[in-house]
Amino acid sequence: DESGKPLYDEEKRLISHWGLRDELKSLYADPSGLAKQELILRVMRHIVRGTIPQEVVNNNDIRWNPYTNDCLDADGKGIQTAPEGDRRYAKWLAAFKAQREQDAYYTVNKTLIDRRFNIHREIPEAKVEQMFVELLSSPVLADVAREMKKRLGRELRPYDIWYQGFKPMESQEALDDLVKRQFPDIDAFNAKLPQILNKLGFSDQKARYLADHILAEPSRSAGHARGAGMRGEKALLRIRTEKGKMSYRSFNIAMHELGHTVEQTFSMNMIDHPALEGVPNAAFTEAIAFLFQGKDREVLGLPPAENSSERVIHTYLSTCEIASMSLVDMFAWRYLYKHPDATAADLKENVIAIADDIWSRYWEPYLGKSDESLLGIYSHMVSYSLYLPDYPIGHIISYQIQDYFKRHDLASNLERMCALGNIYPDLWMQQAVGEPISPGKLLADAAGALASLKE
Repeated sequence: DESGKPLYDEEKRLISHWGLRDELKSLYADPSGLAKQELILRVMRHIVRGTIPQEVVNNNDIRWNPYTNDCLDADGKGIQTAPEGDRRYAKWLAAFKAQREQDAYYTVNKTLIDRRFNIHREIPEAKVEQMFVELLSSPVLADVAREMKKRLGRELRPYDIWYQGFKPMESQEALDDLVKRQFPDIDAFNAKLPQILNKLGFSDQKARYLADHILAEPSRSAGHARGAGMRGEKALLRIRTEKGKMSYRSFNIAMHELGHTVEQTFSMNMIDHPALEGVPNAAFTEAIAFLFQGKDREVLGLPPAENSSERVIHTYLSTCEIASMSLVDMFAWRYLYKHPDATAADLKENVIAIADDIWSRYWEPYLGKSDESLLGIYSHMVSYSLYLPDYPIGHIISYQIQDYFKRHDLASNLERMCALGNIYPDLWMQQAVGEPISPGKLLADAAGALASLKE
């Protein structure tokens, strides 16, 4: 903490940004978690701004105080360190330069921005930005913030962008124990895949079929899903564990990746024409992944959230959070194409400025002024060029699909939807749920949910 007292007794290794963010989320269930949340916020600031000491990364022998940025060796003696500087942004810049080399081979869609939106997503960039702005500029966000402040009983802080109080919160230890009893490791997860799929509504035959086409294996990243390269082969579901043991965090992400692999299996093997294999774009597979991730409590045998209104508000807040990060990603790539000779230092300066501007525009009125440049923390911006917008689009689509499943069976209809194939996005949505992609339903339901809480 600010006095130099260690807040974690045990060894804890958290990757950026996934591990840091998820640890921060879990602390809402810990009555004494506020100091740790403040600490993680400070760590994130150092990462975005490049002031984190190089020596503390992947090094358990150094004690680092993120408040003072001082470091001690194993004997408690102060040591000299060097900041990471522009390294994070140099990697991002290298990705931009690689894309620029590809640009010359396109006669149309000559930038990565055009290719991501016009070819990969088939949704115009302007429409995507408009949907995100519609969510963030809605008066619903102000009402959500007021409810958060009321529940927390304190002034809101920047990390409350990840507030978890609109969904059931058990202690991290209790959830970890529950997972360890049912899914102690990846082998147990593989063995119980048919039962997991049964709980989601799939018949014994279909659950066995899916389990035969999905293989869980260890991951170095937060988690990942890789579809099979040919029909009949297995989709790979990657799970991050600590020393080979599953935790609730591992299981929650595994459920997300399971959604991906179920979609990948259906949309490859249930399609008549190989040219139509897959779904319209990555946002659709993310939508199905979010659907499965939201079923984690059900699979663990926990009671579902009783208040459906609160689930809607949680979905809205989560969508606004990732939409903010996505706008930073989009605006940063626009900056790069306008300034192709930018240095890593230039990119860092402008990403920080963009993140701060979006924060002041949409979040500062509710979560307070911030110099953490928090909206620049997502590692996707560095590693997965312009992928981030698929997540909020996926949340929007997922909500529309979930609304459909309130009145229709999940298992059979999910297979039907995946078998529509890689067609135009709005056509897929019309055939799947009867309406085009739109945040309107989520916004209207979130407003209604907030009104019901006041009754």
